[in-house]
Amino acid sequence: MRPKDLQVSIVIPTYNEAANIGLLVKKIHKSLKANYEIVIVDDSSPDGTGKIAENLSRGFPLRVIHRKGKLGLGSAVLAGFEVARGEVLGVMDADLQHPPDIVPELVKIVNQGADIAIGSRYVPNGGFQNFASIRKLASKLATLAARPLVRVKDPMSGFFFLRRKVVEDVALEPRGYKILLEILVKGKYKEVVEIPYLFADRKLGQSKLDSKVALSFLQHLVVLYFSKTKRFRKFCIVGLTGIFVNMFFLWLLAEVFGLFYLVAGFIAVELSIINNFTWNNIWTFKEAKDPSHVLIKLGKFNLVSLSALVVNMSVLYSFTQFLHIYYLISNLFGIGAAFLWNYTMNARWTWRETQEG
Repeated sequence: MRPKDLQVSIVIPTYNEAANIGLLVKKIHKSLKANYEIVIVDDSSPDGTGKIAENLSRGFPLRVIHRKGKLGLGSAVLAGFEVARGEVLGVMDADLQHPPDIVPELVKIVNQGADIAIGSRYVPNGGFQNFASIRKLASKLATLAARPLVRVKDPMSGFFFLRRKVVEDVALEPRGYKILLEILVKGKYKEVVEIPYLFADRKLGQSKLDSKVALSFLQHLVVLYFSKTKRFRKFCIVGLTGIFVNMFFLWLLAEVFGLFYLVAGFIAVELSIINNFTWNNIWTFKEAKDPSHVLIKLGKFNLVSLSALVVNMSVLYSFTQFLHIYYLISNLFGIGAAFLWNYTMNARWTWRETQEG
């Protein structure tokens, strides 16, 4: 079999997609026509998605894996990879938000030599179609937080194709709904190509995005940062020393020197910022080649810290107001998002480092 004729296996995780799955399968068949298979991994959908998929297998090159319980998209993708026959493995959503008409282009890119082809919302001509502003903001924040880990514009895409060798013998530990990021961090590849597409709002069915998905993503992101970058681990340690400095000087200034607690708190915050900057400058980012004067970096560090507060408050408000998540839980998301924002912006702007080698 010539490389250009490598069989394609498209893995489609499903949960309550009865209204979409039939139309999606027909559109994929119209786009590819031959030399492909579809592997549907269904997590016991109450709406009968699995049964509909079984019926579709009589007329299309399609197999169905039935799993007990709602086990998550990431693990569903890996379950599909395990049984897939193709040398080119693809992943797409079942809700028609990923356009089947560009599947041939993604497959062609892999067959022409690329290791991974990604449908991207963040390259020229890519984007969102009829999407709520809050959903766009959440997507952009998540993408920005993930970018220091990889050299890809849209590492959070759920629409991609790759050569089997990229994930062969790679220990993947999927959490939640995003597996491409982990593949990009741990996989074996050289060339990645991104092509634009418009991510459309779903027309049928319900979105699976909720607070559990968001929390799972933050946990996954932190795990990947710890496994990928020594700088992130150092940044976390420095952050812990900042907490100690903050608490100590708040107590000292308020209890010993008798300052009003809010005044003491303001000074303690700035002292903790100076502490964090000092240790990050001489330890965390000591290999950064940014020639800026130390006072300029300190000013940037302060601005990033202020912007992190804005991120925290924005997430708190947005998650509580629009996603109807309990405010204390929303605040946890805000703290996590602010911390990742802090690290990302300091790495990319204060010390001008985009990725650790």
